[in-house]
Amino acid sequence: MEVSITSLKHLDIFAKSMANLCLPLRGCIFLLKGEIGAGKTTFVRYFLKYISGGEKAEVSSPSFNLYNVYPTKPETIHIDLYRCLYLEDEILEFLNTKDQLVFVEWCERIPEDFWPEKFIFMEFKINNYKNRRRIYLTFKGDKLLLIKTQLEKILKEQGLL
Repeated sequence: MEVSITSLKHLDIFAKSMANLCLPLRGCIFLLKGEIGAGKTTFVRYFLKYISGGEKAEVSSPSFNLYNVYPTKPETIHIDLYRCLYLEDEILEFLNTKDQLVFVEWCERIPEDFWPEKFIFMEFKINNYKNRRRIYLTFKGDKLLLIKTQLEKILKEQGLL
């Protein structure tokens, strides 16, 4: 699925739609790929503002401390592997969570053999024409495929597909 983002407002609408669809699942893992400035951290910030406790989360890129834990319901783990030289066991454990939201920026630094069984892969691409973004989504796991169908309907209505 390809989502067209032409403004921060569109990214906010997209994040809200994703949050509304993913929250009932509780343990949802997002694998985020994209160059610096592509919108990965901003997506996480917008997503969290639509979940309980998200207003207390001061979302920033956790590049220097590897991950942040936000006081949301469900709890959110925000991982950034940009500066990661080797994978700690704790990071791999987060990929097997059942009750937390997990966002992994620079997921390509994790060998695919260690990727979870169920995830939403999001690749952020910058189109320098009017600062547009494209987000390419891949859903793996039966419940997540149902979200894909619902998300397509919502985003078509919003003009983002």
